[in-house]
Amino acid sequence: MANFFLSTPFEMKYLIFIVAAFQLLFILYIENKNLFQGPSSVEIPNTPLFDFLQEQESLILLTKNETLKESLTMRVEGHRGAGHLETENTLRAFRRAIELGLDGVEVDVWLTKDKVPVVVHGLFGGNVEFKNHKEKITQIDFKALAKSKYTLKNGEKIQSLAKVLDICKGKIDLNIEMKDPNQAVIEQVLSLVKSKTMINQVSFSSFHHSLRKKLSQEVSKRKLHSPVNFGFLMHSFKPVFPNYLEDTIPGDFLVIDIRYLKKYRDECLAEIERARQHSVKVKFWFPMKHSNEDSYYEDLMSLEVDTIITNTPLDVIAFRQKNTGRV
Repeated sequence: MANFFLSTPFEMKYLIFIVAAFQLLFILYIENKNLFQGPSSVEIPNTPLFDFLQEQESLILLTKNETLKESLTMRVEGHRGAGHLETENTLRAFRRAIELGLDGVEVDVWLTKDKVPVVVHGLFGGNVEFKNHKEKITQIDFKALAKSKYTLKNGEKIQSLAKVLDICKGKIDLNIEMKDPNQAVIEQVLSLVKSKTMINQVSFSSFHHSLRKKLSQEVSKRKLHSPVNFGFLMHSFKPVFPNYLEDTIPGDFLVIDIRYLKKYRDECLAEIERARQHSVKVKFWFPMKHSNEDSYYEDLMSLEVDTIITNTPLDVIAFRQKNTGRV
C-alpha cells in the first residue's frame, strides 16, 4: 500500500494538477454560478461533483453570515447602571445590569471634599438635589453622607465608587464617567481601580476632554502595563471633537449624543469615519428622557457602532439577539 500513492515524481505532479484544477473549478462555480446553472428551464446535472460544490457553497455562505453577525454585534452598557429599570447609580441598578448580562455599565463619579470618589450624577457644578436642599457634593465630607439630611430626592443614599467596584469585579465592565472636572479625580479613581486589580475591567470618559492627558500621565507614572481607554463625551449641539493625532490612543472612544446623529447626520458620519481612521471606536448614548430608543437600533447596527449606552436594556438586548443571535 505504501507504494500505491505518489510513488513517482510524475504521480506527485499529476496529483498537484488535479487539486489545482478542482480549486479553479470551485472558484468558477462560486463566482459564476449562473454559468453552470444556465436558464431555469435547463436541468442542473445531479452528480456527486455538483452535490459537493453546493455543500461547500452553503458552508462558505454560513461562514460569511456568522462573520457578518460578529461584525454587527454591538456592546450594550446600562446608562447609570440599568437605565430606567432601576433607580440610577444605585447598587441595585448595578446588580440588575449584571443579572441581565450587559456588557458594561456607565457610572457617574464625583469627588467629595475629602477626595473620596462617589457615585452620583448631580447637576451643573456638582450640585446635588437632596431631599430638602441642594448642596455641592465637592463640599461634603464622605462620612457626612451617611446623615439623613443627605438622603437624595429619590430616597437613596450616595454610594462610594469602591462599593460599586466590589459588586462589579469580575462580572461586568465599567465605563466610569468623570463628572468632576478636577484633575484629582483621575488620580483618586485610578488608584482605587488599581488597588482592586480592575484596570482591565474599566475605561474612563468625560465631557472634560483635558482629563485624557492627565489619565495618560498617571498611567505612565504608575507604570501600568495595560492602557486605560478614554471616552470623549459629546453634546448634541456644537460638539468638540478631539485632535486624534495628539489626544487619543487606539481603543479610545467617541461617545456621541444620539441627537447629534439625528440633527447633523452628515457631519456625524464624517466624524465617525475620521475617528475610525485613527482606531478610535464609537459609542452612542441616549439621554435619560429620550423616547423611542428602539427606532435607532437598526441604524446604529448598520453603522457598525461599537457600543450603545442605553436606558432600555431589555429592548436593545432583544434587538441584538434577534439580529445577531447574541444575548
